[in-house]
Amino acid sequence: MQHKWIYLTLNARKCDVSALRATIEHMNQAFWRLMNRDFWKRHVQVGIRFAEIAGCFLDGESLNYQSTYLHFHCILRVSPSMHAGVKYVSELRWAEEWQQSLPTNRQLYETAWRGSGS
Repeated sequence: MQHKWIYLTLNARKCDVSALRATIEHMNQAFWRLMNRDFWKRHVQVGIRFAEIAGCFLDGESLNYQSTYLHFHCILRVSPSMHAGVKYVSELRWAEEWQQSLPTNRQLYETAWRGSGS
């Protein structure tokens, strides 16, 4: 049986550099809640995630060094039937599950890309 993988990016809106530690803790807790949801347990066999912090971004025409952009890169092994369309999960559904894992009404979102397995 060939394993199938998806690449998932869980994003948060920019935050002040001074709030970075709290934002990382907040996202870690949300990710833990996501992994413990029935949705995750039904669709994901195993995975790994990495946090990436972009130190600055374009704010108008100048670089903003006071804010940062935090997101998780996830590589998840899913059932082969997900790629066959049987248990396919849309990007919108991943976004809904991610948002429901967050205890606040921050506008956090995600995107997902299907990958190939080996």
